[in-house]
Amino acid sequence: MRSVNNAQQLIIMKIIFLAFLFTSLCTSAQQTNPDTSILKEQIRQLDLAHARAIFEGNAASLDTLMSDDVTVNHPTNRIVKEKQELLGLIKKGVIHYTTFERMPEAFFIFPRHGSSNGQ
Repeated sequence: MRSVNNAQQLIIMKIIFLAFLFTSLCTSAQQTNPDTSILKEQIRQLDLAHARAIFEGNAASLDTLMSDDVTVNHPTNRIVKEKQELLGLIKKGVIHYTTFERMPEAFFIFPRHGSSNGQ
């Protein structure tokens, strides 16, 4: 059997501590409170409004729904880091959808923002 020296014990303890800290942070970030259902519904409505605006090519709606410093990976296989460039591509018809469906499945609420993931 191999013995563990003090330096190795310290590294193991640090790894265990970091794993515990990470688990604790993830758990506390996703705990629900009475206001969470209201926030989730607001996020869902905004997410679906964004999907509808994308499908319709409604640049005016997207302008109000998206942050000015948005970064997106879009269908032209490029990462666009500026909202005005993205809106320009939509106005020109470079980005045009014939079908678009978004199905939010999970919602995440954090102190300063919320997000959703899904299909």
